[in-house]
Amino acid sequence: MIRFFPLIAPYSNVGPYGTRGTGFHYGVDLGAPTGTTVVACDYGTVNYGTDPLGGNVAVLHADDGNAYYHAHLLDVQTGSRKVVPGEAIGRVDTSGNAKGGIPHCHFEWWPSGSYQSPAPDPTAQLTAAPHVEAPAPPPANPATTPASSTSAIVGVLGILGLSGVLAWALTRPRPRPRRVRA
Repeated sequence: MIRFFPLIAPYSNVGPYGTRGTGFHYGVDLGAPTGTTVVACDYGTVNYGTDPLGGNVAVLHADDGNAYYHAHLLDVQTGSRKVVPGEAIGRVDTSGNAKGGIPHCHFEWWPSGSYQSPAPDPTAQLTAAPHVEAPAPPPANPATTPASSTSAIVGVLGILGLSGVLAWALTRPRPRPRRVRA
């Protein structure tokens, strides 16, 4: 179920679902300025990767069994992570076979949880979905950076805190033990 529209406004439908020349377009191209935030449309796990046509891609495997394919993203990301509806998962660009074209996010709905031809038209669900504001830019590539700057800071503070506790414990004045007379 598409709980939220996958792009932050402004956007336009620059490539509708359906016949295109001699082929068929199995998704909707949501045009937006380069760098526009792409958000998770449902609860689930997003998997990042690349492919020759889609370029930098994110596939959201929703908890309800649906999957949503987002292509032509700006950032190369790898791995996977749990997401909630409205959480940033990427940014619009022209990677893959969209290079040199209009910046957009190619969006497909895979109701079986994986690609099966023909993928159904997501236009009605997209039209009915509410829009959200971007909560934050997407995370950096998890393969090349710490889990997050916040967790790195917490880790450093934890180490400093632990060393501070140890230093205090070793240098604090100790009370003299009481001697019990027998």
